[in-house]
Amino acid sequence: MHLRIFCGVLLLLPALAAQAYDVSRIAPELKANARAVVRNYTQALVIRSASDATLTTQLAVTVLSAEGEPYAAYRQFYDAYRELKSISARVFDGSGALVREIKAAEFSDRALISEGSFTDARLKSFVPSAARYPYTIEYSVELHYRTLLSMPAWSPAADRYVSVEHARFSVSAPPSFGIRYQESGVQPVQTSSDGAGMRYVWQVDALRVGPEEPYSPPGREVLPQVLLAPLSFRFDAYEGSMQSWRSFGEWIYGLNQNRGELPPEAVAEVQALVAGISDPLERARRVYAYMQARTRYVSIQFGIGGYQPAPAAEVHRLGYGDCKGLANYTRALMEAAAVPAVYTLVHAGGDPGDRREVDPAFPGNHFNHIILCLPLPADTVWLECTSQQMPFGFLGDFTDNRHVLLITGQGGKLVRTPAYTPAENYRHSYAEVALRPDGGGTASIRTRYGGLQFDGLQGLLRLDGDDQRKAMLERIRIPSAQLSRYAFARPESGAPAVEEQIGLELAKYASLTGSRMFITLNLWNRMTNPLPKQPERKRDILLDFCWLDTDTVVYQLPPGYRIEALPKAVSVENAFGAYAAEYVPGEGQVTYIRSMRRHAGRFPADQYPAFADLYQQAIAADRAALVLVREP
Repeated sequence: MHLRIFCGVLLLLPALAAQAYDVSRIAPELKANARAVVRNYTQALVIRSASDATLTTQLAVTVLSAEGEPYAAYRQFYDAYRELKSISARVFDGSGALVREIKAAEFSDRALISEGSFTDARLKSFVPSAARYPYTIEYSVELHYRTLLSMPAWSPAADRYVSVEHARFSVSAPPSFGIRYQESGVQPVQTSSDGAGMRYVWQVDALRVGPEEPYSPPGREVLPQVLLAPLSFRFDAYEGSMQSWRSFGEWIYGLNQNRGELPPEAVAEVQALVAGISDPLERARRVYAYMQARTRYVSIQFGIGGYQPAPAAEVHRLGYGDCKGLANYTRALMEAAAVPAVYTLVHAGGDPGDRREVDPAFPGNHFNHIILCLPLPADTVWLECTSQQMPFGFLGDFTDNRHVLLITGQGGKLVRTPAYTPAENYRHSYAEVALRPDGGGTASIRTRYGGLQFDGLQGLLRLDGDDQRKAMLERIRIPSAQLSRYAFARPESGAPAVEEQIGLELAKYASLTGSRMFITLNLWNRMTNPLPKQPERKRDILLDFCWLDTDTVVYQLPPGYRIEALPKAVSVENAFGAYAAEYVPGEGQVTYIRSMRRHAGRFPADQYPAFADLYQQAIAADRAALVLVREP
């Protein structure tokens, strides 16, 4: 009798699995606008002590189309402090029937060591390939943590294109281990105590995919997530507290102790370099140039070395270091030059998806990079210590405008890096175009880029020869234009700016119709992509990059032609920025003058029509054409 029941259960299990992952069982509203659906995402974190915890994961994702393929892939980092105990996967077809089982050996496993990067971390990954859609892939993973300095975060939806059927996150911990948490977009935490410790449970059900809304806040703001942080932690023999920014900073400060001593010859070199200079800003400038000239960046992440910098003397001897080592070394050099400098933690990232704002109310290990702060009498200067090309005092979009943690003798202090203004993020262009009667011509363009617009060109400036020329050709979006010459020049002041000079041969820039010639006056900085209409927008508008563009183009008219019609001047301004264009006729020429300024900030959703209107008017004005007529 018992045997028959057991056999019946075994026969029933495949049927239950097929029923669970049958795509027809997904509610229509969860499939609408979705590329993939999370069928189940169950994670359980069991904490036994500050250096002993296990995280088990069950994740099942249904891929609805080829666009959903990225959500089927799985990546798991592990190292000496996150041991991968087991990993496997199963693939099901659209009806929920098991197609095949994937063993751990089928996962790719590689070290994260590359040129200029050394670490004990590894990456286990799997990328399924499906012949037919939809299908479901289910992962089972177990990780063992030997430190909870960085506790796992729970985010059921990868992004706005993924809906969620069911997700659940549970955490259990003994009374001796204190937990802080921050939740958003999930059902309120359920807590319970059984005498042996606390248990926390969060859950998400029937999460739909919302409409696409450009310039929305990043997904981590609007999608469900739970962040965890310990009250106290242990990393090897190093114990620390995370109850406040001050206490966490004290731990980092302790790791840095006795690691700032320089060899006597290095101190002597620095002091000779700044001898007779009373201005601390100029002393700092010279020390920064000295550091850049004799070091290079190499990422080194082994054990506590992921948090503790290499000794300054070692960096001086070797001539290389990671962000921690180079920042600590530069701080030591500044100290030798009697310039105050503070080691500073930051979460770096320039792309919108990488930019993470640290919440002042939730102290934690939220940082991935180190910079330096110089609190000088006249002004505070910020230094990026890992680049040989970065101008003195310029951070770029990698670390600008965000909270950072100063590591002082009194502990951690949360402050904010500078936000660049539109006037600092400029692009000023002056061009002369000589037109021929056949509609072709030549153009000479001089453009100066500053601030974050200069920052965006640094990759191009580092290229050589054919690679740089190829990149230049890709930037010139003028039909039939040929690049005849180009050159770059940096200001002697070392400011974050570059001047670009190019020459173009225009095979056929103007359009000819009968006796008339039509010339689009905006030569090469046109707004072309209108914002979609969104009368029921839900999310705020987030603009994290402000800029100012000015363009002046002087057109020399071709012989035998005169002006028949000039466009009307345009001027529009609102909370998002301003646009203006005017057209000035002269003797045998027309001067086109354009400017566009965009502000940064967070704006309410109901202001979206004004934002779209600014862009629409700019796009229409950028298409404006001068009409010439051939003289009889």
